[in-house]
Amino acid sequence: MEIRFEGQTVMVTGAAHGFGRTIAAAFATRGASVYACDVEGEGLAETVDIIGGACSGAIVDVRGDCGIIQRCPECRRVLRDGACAEHGDMPGERDLRLRFVLDDGISCASLLLNRESSEALLGKSMEEVVEVFDRDGAETFVNQMREQWFGRSVVMRGRAIVDEQGAMLMADQLELDTTPVQQRSEKVREQWGVIA
Repeated sequence: MEIRFEGQTVMVTGAAHGFGRTIAAAFATRGASVYACDVEGEGLAETVDIIGGACSGAIVDVRGDCGIIQRCPECRRVLRDGACAEHGDMPGERDLRLRFVLDDGISCASLLLNRESSEALLGKSMEEVVEVFDRDGAETFVNQMREQWFGRSVVMRGRAIVDEQGAMLMADQLELDTTPVQQRSEKVREQWGVIA
């Protein structure tokens, strides 16, 4: 018989490597919400990548380069001014990507959604987004995204990467946080020791 931990939260320290990573993965596969902690950011990001992760926060920026982008057909990197950093000038392949900045009240991280996650969030196929992009332009698309998503509280499920540019969240799924405002307010007051 396998012991399950649905609805329970555990904190695992030293989760970047070894036993800590193994314990975090074991709890996660048995249904627990895992707070994985470690002072070593890269190893911790690898742990989150292995076990999957979720976080919540407010969207504080919709990046101007979200929407339809051009990718290098060789390495899939985003083309900048029609050129790949590794392969030089070349015609790109269109792709859909959304980029936000997520603030959890402690720090900010870049939040990226690939084509599938973007289509799910928008409720539109890439082809439908291309039509809007071609008809109305990139700036109009981004402004509409800002109107719809700026300041919204969301829950992200996916992976994390930490590199020299900081933390980057790769969302497999993004949805509105439906926690009632009163509950969120109580959590903030509790976290900061505010007496009502």
